[in-house]
Amino acid sequence: PGSLDASRLPRRLRLDDPPEPDSFYAASKLHCEALAKLYARAGHFEVVTLRVGWCLYDDPSELAATEFDAYLRAMWLSRGDLYGFVTAALTVPVDEYACAYAVSDNSARVFDLEESVRALGYAPKDSSDDFAS
Repeated sequence: PGSLDASRLPRRLRLDDPPEPDSFYAASKLHCEALAKLYARAGHFEVVTLRVGWCLYDDPSELAATEFDAYLRAMWLSRGDLYGFVTAALTVPVDEYACAYAVSDNSARVFDLEESVRALGYAPKDSSDDFAS
């Protein structure tokens, strides 16, 4: 998993915050977003990039009491919300390029979803909070 630590953040991250990749993997994802934006602005494609959370577990409590518990609760993306975000990204009209966060509505999330919801017209329905023990 990634290394986002919500306790180090003054507020939830917004799409217009300057990127600060903390790994080669994160830097490569930002590079691909930049390429997508370049192609979109050149008039080749309409592009929506999704910054997808962690969609490996149906139940985020599966990692309870492990070192990954807090991260999973913050980044969890249910399969239903994944379907909603991807469907919205494929069908929403965009003016060249749009980027959006795709995580469920977790109270511990580190991302501000307001702009993503507005751009895509999809608001997540699920939350890792529903699995709290």
